[in-house]
Amino acid sequence: MARVAEIKVVSSPPLRAVLQELGPQFERATGHRLTITTNAVADLKRQIDAGEAFDVAILTPDLIETLIDDGKIAADAHANVARSGLGVVVPSGRRALDVGSADAFRRALLNATSVIYASGSAVTTHIERTFDRLGIAEDMESKSKLLPAGGHVGKAIAAGAAELGLTHISVILESSGVHLAGPFPADLQIFVTLCGGISAESTQVDGAKALIRYLTGPEATAVIEAKGLERFRDGAHR
Repeated sequence: MARVAEIKVVSSPPLRAVLQELGPQFERATGHRLTITTNAVADLKRQIDAGEAFDVAILTPDLIETLIDDGKIAADAHANVARSGLGVVVPSGRRALDVGSADAFRRALLNATSVIYASGSAVTTHIERTFDRLGIAEDMESKSKLLPAGGHVGKAIAAGAAELGLTHISVILESSGVHLAGPFPADLQIFVTLCGGISAESTQVDGAKALIRYLTGPEATAVIEAKGLERFRDGAHR
């Protein structure tokens, strides 16, 4: 029998709901056991740099490449898992909000009394550049609220912290008390690619490879798409 592995996984938040569903399925299929931690990519990078042990890291491709260069991730054992787009989140029960075009999205932001998003995330710069691109950067300064890196925008909206939230669609869909008003318009959208890599110091390499194969295999696709993510395709990503 193959040796049962205890696999420590660290992941960016957009994949949290996917891992919560697929993790138990993987455990039942393989007998391996997972310990999963999600946090902002910058915080995970600091923890890894500080020597915190892990077996699989699911981060952005640029951070995976940096960790490969630093000798923290094995160079021959990484793969793109999915990509995550951005959406607009509003409290449950709110009337329909049109964000389907750049003009409609701009009006929604200007009409909102407050807008919240996470600071220090992989998409913060894109959100703020979008404000600038729409010509509303100054208008947004007084109404923008920033959560700490890794903060849960969906929960903040449900708690009444702001009228609108901007975050990953997968984070919106996993939240209670809110709903997805719509994705960012196509010409303003950006996709964050989530890439899985294996620690260069992992003692559970076979189990870690099995997990990445499972997450990138066809059996995972339906769950990934149901949670608001897409399989990776060529195109805009960070």
